[in-house]
Amino acid sequence: MNVTNFNKKAWNLSHFSKIGYCKEKKRLCIYFLNGFTMEVYDVEESVVFEFIISLEKEAFIRNNLASQYCVSFYASPLRA
Repeated sequence: MNVTNFNKKAWNLSHFSKIGYCKEKKRLCIYFLNGFTMEVYDVEESVVFEFIISLEKEAFIRNNLASQYCVSFYASPLRA
């Protein structure tokens, strides 16, 4: 899984700053600052690119990922 860090200040992020994507499993992980991870299943790479370039990433999570894909949450040792 490739992991990417976002600059919280530059992107105006308050809930997360790190994501990971596994191209083979089509799995996107969003590592929240509170220690939880959101796993999003069957996400095409093109949707991940849309998310990365989105100016409103936290809204994209709510309006696109959480509402249109199967997701799970769990406590994670990998903190954002």
